Amino acid sequence: MFNKICLITGATSGIGRATALKLGEMGACLILVGRNTHKGHRILHYIKKRFHNDLTRFIKIDLSIKKQVHQLVNFIDKDYRQIDVLINNAGARFNSYRQNSDGIELTFATNHLSHFVLTLLLLNKLRLLV
Repeated sequence: MFNKICLITGATSGIGRATALKLGEMGACLILVGRNTHKGHRILHYIKKRFHNDLTRFIKIDLSIKKQVHQLVNFIDKDYRQIDVLINNAGARFNSYRQNSDGIELTFATNHLSHFVLTLLLLNKLRLLV
């Protein structure tokens, strides 16, 4: 995975964090996406220090908000020629009905729509190994 560009959503905890740590150890260039700034910077600094991986970046984005998904894609378009690996890991569960700022139920927006929109907008950046 050395120098492969990997984007991981939900990279600040759970499976996303474990994935980020392993890929960081393997030398991947990581784009860590999450909504918790403190956790994001903590894992970013850990990966940089532990694995001497200075190609890793953290981007604070709330994927439940469509506008922020577009901001993430704009950032990636500006700074990266390609994405080798996309790991759509972010997820959330809410005990009561809530809507995001777009008027969409929050769990559905976070767990499904955001991944669909992100993947669709990144298709031109993804390297397909065929």
